[in-house]
Amino acid sequence: MESRLMTGIIYYFIFFILYLTYMIYKKYDKKRIILNTCTLGYFCAVIDVTIFPIPISKAGLLFYEEIAGIRQLSDIILLKPFQNVFSKQFLLNIMMTIPLGILWYYHGYNFKKSMLFSFLFILSIEFIQLILAYSINLDRYFDINDLIANSIGFVLGYTLIRSVYKLLKKETMYEKQNL
Repeated sequence: MESRLMTGIIYYFIFFILYLTYMIYKKYDKKRIILNTCTLGYFCAVIDVTIFPIPISKAGLLFYEEIAGIRQLSDIILLKPFQNVFSKQFLLNIMMTIPLGILWYYHGYNFKKSMLFSFLFILSIEFIQLILAYSINLDRYFDINDLIANSIGFVLGYTLIRSVYKLLKKETMYEKQNL
């Protein structure tokens, strides 16, 4: 029976306990601890969904070693933009990165810096998927449509939360003027 390397709840729990201990030791305020913990949890969840599970059985790895060289890069690098934009996968990729835009806004980063961080994070996930697909023949792909969908999701999340804050700020100013 094939075992799988998965990140698992126990590893996240241990990591979060260590992280929270560090944050409390450094005497960060509660708002920052909560925000950083949510961001870290988001990153762990995205990595878990996009990278794992990775098969680690001896028989499985031997099989992957035998066929890894057979697979062509053109089979695992999908560079045709806007393919399947109405698919479930495209929509899920958009939804996956909406929280990223919201989190970067809460961290106080401007749009350009947030977009750069987000794009580098998304790109690194795609490259890891490419390496896994080519080296041990996992069913993963480097897909330009994932980059597009994830970028759309980030922009939606960032602009949504920024718009809500601007609307709330205008409403608060209006109420203060009418008092």
